[in-house]
Amino acid sequence: MSLAPRAVVIEDEPLARARLVELLGQLWPELAVAQASDGDQGLRAIVEHNADIAFIDLRLPGASGAEVAAAVADRCHLVFVTAHDDHLRTAFDQDAVDYLLKPVSPDRLGRTVERLRRRLGRAPDPRLQDRLARWRQGEPPPGDRPPMLRWLQAGVRDQVRVIATADVVYFEADAKYTRLVCRDYEAHVRLSIRDLVSRLDADQFWQIHRSYVVNVAEIDVVLRRLGGAMQIQLRSRPEKLPVSQAYQRRFKVD
Repeated sequence: MSLAPRAVVIEDEPLARARLVELLGQLWPELAVAQASDGDQGLRAIVEHNADIAFIDLRLPGASGAEVAAAVADRCHLVFVTAHDDHLRTAFDQDAVDYLLKPVSPDRLGRTVERLRRRLGRAPDPRLQDRLARWRQGEPPPGDRPPMLRWLQAGVRDQVRVIATADVVYFEADAKYTRLVCRDYEAHVRLSIRDLVSRLDADQFWQIHRSYVVNVAEIDVVLRRLGGAMQIQLRSRPEKLPVSQAYQRRFKVD
């Protein structure tokens, strides 16, 4: 087979659907994936895309997963995806290639991909085993990475403000909360500095101290003090932020 294989992911939960599609993109890059959010839409997508494979959640609005499977079993390979393990008989009755329980793990999906490749007459992909090995060693699969923060909801006096992260000058740890400081006001969010760092754009925000994360665009100059201490002078705020020794390498000039 020379044409790229085609699949349809039929899942009504947006986050679960996005996770499965993203993992498939990593495990089987040449697979062309279409998406559907209910059974009726899924049936149309399988026909329109002439799908080779259908990943079907068994509990769907519109036509149920079992009804979709019965309608397309003779035209594509089936993989059932569900949060419940009480549909195994349905999977066997429809001669499904595999049966996945949510949340779908990369390892388990990797085995499913290999089974599907064999069914479609395609050779094993050495890149798949390499990716799975890296994930087993601790590298997070893409579907496990939290989404990048673009907006924050924060308390400002008796209001809740929606704040673009790009407008934040710096973040400061404050007990169980984090203080965010903008040009003209400040607020608090119910996230720790550690949680924020993992979800901020690393090119836009630099951690400079265990208690401070600064918007790089707001750095005016870095001041060197006696004894090797460093401080950041900001463009739009009067305060100076400390740079701990562990983060001073960011500002070393060769």
